[in-house]
Amino acid sequence: MTYVSHRRLRHRHPPSGDARPRGTRPRTTVGDLASAVTDGPPPLRITAYDGTDLGPSDSDLHMHIASEKGLRYLLTARGDLGMARAYLTGELQVEGMHPGNPHPLLWQLKREMRTRTPRLDEVARLLRGLRPSQFAAPPPPPQEGPPRWRRMLHGLQSSLGRSSTSVSHHYDVSNRFYELLLGDSMTYTCAVYADRSDSLDDAQRQVRARRGQARPPAGDAAARRGLRLGGHGPARGPFGRACARRHPVA
Repeated sequence: MTYVSHRRLRHRHPPSGDARPRGTRPRTTVGDLASAVTDGPPPLRITAYDGTDLGPSDSDLHMHIASEKGLRYLLTARGDLGMARAYLTGELQVEGMHPGNPHPLLWQLKREMRTRTPRLDEVARLLRGLRPSQFAAPPPPPQEGPPRWRRMLHGLQSSLGRSSTSVSHHYDVSNRFYELLLGDSMTYTCAVYADRSDSLDDAQRQVRARRGQARPPAGDAAARRGLRLGGHGPARGPFGRACARRHPVA
C-alpha cells in the first residue's frame, strides 16, 4: 500500500526564461547544492520550489523542498536535524510514505545516496550564488525540545508545584490510552511473541505465564515457609495477579 502525505506538495516553478539582469551572478539552486555533495543521481525524486527536479520520475518516494525556509533549515543544521526541522514544519514534503513514519525515506537516503566532498572551486561558486539571508537559521519548530543550557536553567527553577504539573501532564490520562499503548494488562515490560500472529496482549500473557511458572527447589526452606515474591516497577501489579492465580496465596 502506498501512502501519500496529508500535505499536498506545493510546487513553485520559476518563470520561464532567464529574467536575470545582465552582469548579475547566477543564483545557486537546490539542484546545484545537491549535485555538489552527491556522487551520481539521487535514488529518489527530489524537487524544489526553485524548479529543481532530480532523480527518477517513477521513484516510489518523492521529496519536495517547498520553500527557501526549508532550504535554510537544511543549510544551517548539522546532520539530519535540518531535515527533521523542515519536515516537521511542512517545508519538506514527501510522497510515497505515511506522514507519521519517515523511516523509508531515511533508510533509502542512508543506503543508496552516495555523498562526496565538493571541490573548493565548487564551494566558491555555490557561495557566490547564495544570498547572506539564506544562511540565517530559522527558529526551531515548536515540537523540538529546548537546548541543553535552557533545560538546565529550567531545572534550576524547579519547584514542587511545577513537578506536580509535569507528572500530571504525563500520567493523568485515561486507562484506555495505556491499554492501546501497552495492551490490556498495561504492563511496562518486555513481551514474548511465540508466533508472528500473536497480538500484544498474547505476548504480554506469555511473559506473565513464564514468570509465574517459577517454583522453589525441592527441600528448600522457602518451599516450607511458602514462596515469597518481590517486584518493583510498573509491572509488579499484573505479575502479582498472574502469580496469585497460579499459586495459593496466604
